[in-house]
Amino acid sequence: MYWIGTLFIILAIFYGNTANGIDIGYPTVAQAGFHHNALLYIDGDHSPEKLMLWLTDSYEFIESRNVIFDTITLIAENTLSGASTAYSTNKQDWTWLLETKLFSTYGVLSNLTHALNQLDKINKTLQVIIMIPYIDSIGQQNFSLNMELISSKSSSTSYPMSGYAFASPLMQGTFNAGRLRATAKLAQQYGLGVEIESHQGSSTDYEIALLQNYLAQGCIDGYQYVPTAYFLGNYESVARSKKACDLLQKYTSSICIEPTFISNAKWSWTKNPNIQAKIGVSSDMRPSGIRINWSPKHKYWFGRVVVEGFIAMNNNSIWKMLSSTEIGAKTWRDEDWPSTLLPFSLLPLEKILSIRVVFIGSSWLPSLANEDLIIEQIPNGIALQASTGAPYRISPSMFSYNPQYGDTTMKTLSNFSRGLLTDDQWSNGQWEPTMSVDWLDNTYTHSYIRIALDFTAIMNINEIIVRLHGGSYGSINWLNTARLLVSSDCVPFSSYSSSDCTVKSYPCTDRIITGSKNTDQGGLLLFKVLSSFRWATLEFQPNAWLMIDEVQAFVNGNDISHLVNYYFLTPPTSKPVSSSDGAYLDDGVRLNDGAIVGVLGPI
Repeated sequence: MYWIGTLFIILAIFYGNTANGIDIGYPTVAQAGFHHNALLYIDGDHSPEKLMLWLTDSYEFIESRNVIFDTITLIAENTLSGASTAYSTNKQDWTWLLETKLFSTYGVLSNLTHALNQLDKINKTLQVIIMIPYIDSIGQQNFSLNMELISSKSSSTSYPMSGYAFASPLMQGTFNAGRLRATAKLAQQYGLGVEIESHQGSSTDYEIALLQNYLAQGCIDGYQYVPTAYFLGNYESVARSKKACDLLQKYTSSICIEPTFISNAKWSWTKNPNIQAKIGVSSDMRPSGIRINWSPKHKYWFGRVVVEGFIAMNNNSIWKMLSSTEIGAKTWRDEDWPSTLLPFSLLPLEKILSIRVVFIGSSWLPSLANEDLIIEQIPNGIALQASTGAPYRISPSMFSYNPQYGDTTMKTLSNFSRGLLTDDQWSNGQWEPTMSVDWLDNTYTHSYIRIALDFTAIMNINEIIVRLHGGSYGSINWLNTARLLVSSDCVPFSSYSSSDCTVKSYPCTDRIITGSKNTDQGGLLLFKVLSSFRWATLEFQPNAWLMIDEVQAFVNGNDISHLVNYYFLTPPTSKPVSSSDGAYLDDGVRLNDGAIVGVLGPI
């Protein structure tokens, strides 16, 4: 029969630090005292029958009598009085939790014993950890409790939670499956366990795919065999789909799970002058994006990555750009093992035959291998589509464009004209709202901020200066990326220009703070150019607000800014849409911004 060891403990940190830069590695099962520790939320009814279903990871009926966990942690989120156990409980709440919820004749522990006695009869011990609620200040003074530990041993570890299940693009987040790899690396570095998370019980195909990747990465990075916590929600069974239950049964039986993504594929690598990786797409592959897994050897590589596809449609095949992104300081801001996702989608009649990934660096090129390129095959939530950015109209209108800090003319929203950015007025110090046009960084409505320039004729322009403020009015918060694209054939990134025109790209060569005080700063970006061209597009990826006062152009030191016309490929940020009745109003881009989410939310 089963023995229940009850541990009244608070989960504590299994301490560890890297020694001389060497990773500690995961904690062992022996060190933690358990392998598979599932969080069981005991709010509501937990009959022996329900617990049998839950403990054996069965779906709708008992399929096995094998308990898949060796430890469970009992958690009550609220008491009978409605108090939150995480913030404030008193003596009465504790009395209810102990005497009624846990230890009564029909309490959780009694029902758990009845459930276990009907399952596998081989002598085993199921460890039970019981949470300790937070006591309010009065209770801390007036209430004390003597706790007797039934078990003589109590060990625990801590877990870095990846958050992938709750912050993927379809859940209005920004994490991709590379977050699981980064979490595994951090766990090894600091000697921590890992938490497996399930979103909404993994009932939909997308949620099942998220869980599948959690489990698959455990085999790839080794955390399948170390102390693990499981956040599975509060449902009749461990998961809300048969497939998810089957995946967890296999995983806890030490069977490796196949990921939804394709790793270690055989890419063909060339370098001339940029690094290119190319691969054929078989009929059983369903690519929806390319993920780049970066490592410390790539750290602080800045450049551009372009994903192209050889697309077949209507008896014709052409190379087509599918996705692109800039790799800047933001990529390396948080960790040594980040990843970059370049999502894409195809039209219904399009078929992708090959994929090519190009790495364009301004100074040095990264050393990459097959293991660094991952082919994603589940929906990413944010992807380029034929409709992304296309104009649309709702009748009757729900939205009236009203820029928060706009131009002096509306002409620059649709065609080349002149306005605040060419009026020969700017502030070297504090931001002045009457002198600037402003954008707020918002990856759900635009990946970049782009301004097109027209010099009226082909010229040998050798310098362009952008005078700006960024982040806040108080000081400069420099952009993640800034570059200048020039052409004599077309307006770069304009929807009216041909996609096969010749475009050259120039990085920002210098950035200078022009303000005299730390709290009263302006700045300028300098672009040195060695080319003749008529049109140019300034492209920025800012941190928070981007506030531009002026754009200047020079030929051999002579200011020709009076010849510059511009129009906004990315409109300045509009004032927030508000509604007294709480309705979700259209903001002018919501239906074509490329963002698709799986839950209701403001975006």
